[in-house]
Amino acid sequence: MKPAPAFSSLNPVNEWHDKTAALPNYSCNFSNAGEHRLKQNRRAHLFSLWAEQQLRPTIYETDFGLPLVKSGSLFHLSRVERMSPKLKKFLQSWTINTLAVAVAAFALPGIEYQKPVDLIIASLVLGILNAFIRPILLLMALPLLVFTLGLFILVINAVLLYFVGWISPQHFAVHDFTSAFWGALIIGVISLLLNSLTGSGTSRIQVHRGGRPPGADKGGGGPVIDV
Repeated sequence: MKPAPAFSSLNPVNEWHDKTAALPNYSCNFSNAGEHRLKQNRRAHLFSLWAEQQLRPTIYETDFGLPLVKSGSLFHLSRVERMSPKLKKFLQSWTINTLAVAVAAFALPGIEYQKPVDLIIASLVLGILNAFIRPILLLMALPLLVFTLGLFILVINAVLLYFVGWISPQHFAVHDFTSAFWGALIIGVISLLLNSLTGSGTSRIQVHRGGRPPGADKGGGGPVIDV
C-alpha cells in the first residue's frame, strides 16, 4: 500500500489556536469587547473550516485494488464502483439455474451429485451450454421444431443436461435419457417461475382480476393469467 501523506493534527483546539495566533494584527478603532468578539468569530470560522476538512472523505490508492478511504481520523476500505448490471444478471441467472437443478436432482432418483460444489459447477456448465451450444442445436433442428410445433426443444434441453452428466459422472451424474428429459423439463419450469418472480428473465406472469367485457358468456369474472 502506498504510504499516506502526513495529516494535520487531530486536536482542533491547538490547531485553530495556532492559526489564529498567526493572523495579522489589524489596527481598528473598535472597543475591547468588539475586538474580542471579532477574534472569536475568526476562530469559530477557522474551526468550522478545520472540521469540514477533517470530515471530508479522502480516497487513496492501494496496491491490492480496493481504495482506502479516510473520513475524519478513521481509515476503511471501500469499493467505490458498484456491481455492473451484466454481472448482477449473470449471478442471478446462475443462482436460479442452481436452484432449478437442485430441485430436479431432489425430485428424480436418476440425477445425483456428490457435493453442493458439484451442483454449482454443473449448473454453471449447463448455463454455458445453453448460452453457446443450444442456439446452434436449435438452428440445426429447425425443421423438427417446426414439424413438432416447438416440442422438440424439450429433447434438446434433455440432450444438454445429459451431456453435463456425461462430462464428469463422478461429481454430477445423469443415469439415463429419461431422467435427463424429465430433469430438463423440471429445470425449465422452475427457471421460468423464478425468473418471473425475480424479474431477471424476459417472461412475465400477470394476474388480472375483473369482470368480463359486455357480451361475453356468463361464466363468472375470475382471474385471467397472462404469460
